[in-house]
Amino acid sequence: MSKEITKVEAKIADGAIVEKPAEWISVFCQDWEESERGWGTRPDGHTLHLTKEAHREHVKNFYDNQHKIFLDHGLKEGDTPDEYTRIGNGFRQIAVRHDTWEKVRDADAEGKPYWLRRLSEIDWK
Repeated sequence: MSKEITKVEAKIADGAIVEKPAEWISVFCQDWEESERGWGTRPDGHTLHLTKEAHREHVKNFYDNQHKIFLDHGLKEGDTPDEYTRIGNGFRQIAVRHDTWEKVRDADAEGKPYWLRRLSEIDWK
């Protein structure tokens, strides 16, 4: 028995609406940036999450852990470190292929997000 694949509209990373096969699945994407004193900011990758709740949990854990590391290395409460990572402006729902979704699911099962250095690492074809 052959499976009929219908088409759906999907919003991909650059915001474009494209027609994609229905096998594409929605996940949540958070952009990250690194800030370094004297250099400014630059992109620092993306995390993919199964749910908004998983995203919120990761961001909270990330900031709590980063803050603890800074204090453990001698940074005083209220001081800004020379270099740190923070959430960027982009948080959106994107469509990914099933193989990418499985990677996001597996990372989520371990209590982690799926990190990508660049969204171009995703197979958009």
